[in-house]
Amino acid sequence: MIEKSNEFSVPLYLAFVDYSKAFDSVKHSAIFSAMQNQGIDPAYVELVGTIYNNSTASIKLHAPGPVFSIAKGVKQGDPLSPKLFTSCLQEIFQKLAVSWETMGIEVGGKRLTNLRFADDIVLFSHTSSHLQQMLQDLRTASLEIFTDGSREETGSGAAFFDPQLEVSAKFKINADISIMHTELIAISESLAYILSVDYNKFVILSDSKSALLHLARLTSRTRGLPIAYHILETIGKIQAANKKVVMQWVSSHIGLTGNEESDLAAKLAISEGNEYECLPVHNEILRVAKEKCRLQWKEYYDERSLTRSLLSCIL
Repeated sequence: MIEKSNEFSVPLYLAFVDYSKAFDSVKHSAIFSAMQNQGIDPAYVELVGTIYNNSTASIKLHAPGPVFSIAKGVKQGDPLSPKLFTSCLQEIFQKLAVSWETMGIEVGGKRLTNLRFADDIVLFSHTSSHLQQMLQDLRTASLEIFTDGSREETGSGAAFFDPQLEVSAKFKINADISIMHTELIAISESLAYILSVDYNKFVILSDSKSALLHLARLTSRTRGLPIAYHILETIGKIQAANKKVVMQWVSSHIGLTGNEESDLAAKLAISEGNEYECLPVHNEILRVAKEKCRLQWKEYYDERSLTRSLLSCIL
């Protein structure tokens, strides 16, 4: 690259990036998320999950110390480890591909922004300003936030979990609403959290397709829930604050640590979450009314059936 740039008098700027303790710092939740997003068979994702989930260690000096959990790092000497790390790295560069469309250098009619080998990276640019922007983008790759909702006979709960900062929030919902409505509340609260965090790129990961599709349909004339319009309003505030947020669906119960954490938090929120004031919408009220009518009719029918059976026995 350098020789050709000198030959044709084309300016070339290079930045060599070597992540400090890269193989020790990659989060397990990022590994599982990257594998899933890159189309790895769920069976293999689950298999890797069984290797890394619930990993523990202790330090022995004169006697064994307390056991602590391990949520970062890949196994040293394991031939699978470099592939797991590069899958996480690929996830980061895929997210940056859109904003880097006009950056890098042109090679054979295509844009080349970087070359990678394990944890060694070199970035290419024709201008120093673009190279500086690429380094900044690489440093501030997207923060992942997992959301989930749970609904049981005893109530509903919503929660979100930030695995990077290890922050979670739980909300106890005081109304009989649908599970999709609950999932949307979790997304709404995660967006409010994003406004308070000193970071500029976020990915919200939800295992509720119905909630994400509901938000997507709001761009058409489809009528949405009030919480959905509140979500759009919050996204506008996030964009006004020069922050970026995207939403992505993830499959549930495949060993994805962040998703499992948010799922557990949503279940706990039903009994121990912060009180969340919420009004059900018309179709949710109608559903409850229909269920009550059905139960009352069943009770009446059972009582009448019993009365008729008694009369038949007497006659």
